[in-house]
Amino acid sequence: MEVETRHETRNGKRTRNVYVKVNFLKVTDIDTIKEVFHADVLVKVRWREPSLDNAKDLSVSDFSKYWNPKIVISNSAPNATCKTWRAAKLAKDGEAFITEKFRIKGVFAENLELHDFPFDVQDLSIVVSSELDDDVVDIVEDNEEVSAVNVLCFVDDTEWTVRDLVYSEPRTFNKEIAETQFKNPALLVKCVATRNAGFFLYNIILIMTMISTLSLTTFAVDKALIQNRLQLAFIITLTGVTFKMVSNQSLPKIPYLTHLDRFIIGSMVFNWLVCIWHAILSQYKNDSNQGDMDRIAFFTLIGLLGFFHLVFWLLVLIKRIYQEFKLKDREAVYQEKALRLMGSTWKSDRMNRRRKVTRKNKIDAGGNFV
Repeated sequence: MEVETRHETRNGKRTRNVYVKVNFLKVTDIDTIKEVFHADVLVKVRWREPSLDNAKDLSVSDFSKYWNPKIVISNSAPNATCKTWRAAKLAKDGEAFITEKFRIKGVFAENLELHDFPFDVQDLSIVVSSELDDDVVDIVEDNEEVSAVNVLCFVDDTEWTVRDLVYSEPRTFNKEIAETQFKNPALLVKCVATRNAGFFLYNIILIMTMISTLSLTTFAVDKALIQNRLQLAFIITLTGVTFKMVSNQSLPKIPYLTHLDRFIIGSMVFNWLVCIWHAILSQYKNDSNQGDMDRIAFFTLIGLLGFFHLVFWLLVLIKRIYQEFKLKDREAVYQEKALRLMGSTWKSDRMNRRRKVTRKNKIDAGGNFV
């Protein structure tokens, strides 16, 4: 397959293509609070080197003589371990490529999008960038090899499910040095993890639903004892505040509301409405219609609570279905590329590997089968 040496002309200069492939060998943990993930990745980049075309001996000892795109992994932590090695290879048509590989183990920063927490789908990105300007080098996805994620070696599978999907997104980073603007090209290579929301459903959302429903039991207290109704309603409201504080411990300090925040705040607003009603009712002690008013308020509040839950869960369901459709489309594109480059056995080989991993044959924190 013929590969372009040059990409396009920018600002009078000719850019060179750098082809990127990333293998997520192991993802061990996704830390929502710190917005990082721990992983072991292999990054392979290659670029054309015309001076070595049709060379009989490609055992290069000094790569400093040749052009280098100065590739860096921008979102890896400073304490991450990185091994690098280079090699020169010839394609079938005699074109020479220099290949540089990075084996990185450590922590990677990731700006998590938590609007849908705890029903969120997160991209885990490896940011492959160049220290050169974007009019010199262009970083693109490798068109001859497939990036991959090893879903069998994902350790934190009780909270997350990693999808068998890798896709890329080009990006340009702007920086200013001595009042001079530079644009550095980058490629974000991403795998996808879906959060398993069971813990938050059972331990926060279900309990909060029971607490907000208990607010309705304050109507069982005689309407003549308004102070007792208010005491019970205040206790239930303060319990909701406690649950809000507990949920905050599962999230970083973000300037927007998540689905969990909306649910808890909505439940607290319902408890607040119950308290306000009891306070209003205290002003109609001598009114002959007090009983009818209280009964109407009781059924109105039940309707409001039911409407709130209906709207909330419909929004969650619609957003999740939309996300699944997007993932299915990306998976179809990814599988089409894999089948085109690796043949029809690619899918069956991956299925056979999955069948070998049973519930009794899980992978421990060290990445070993147990």
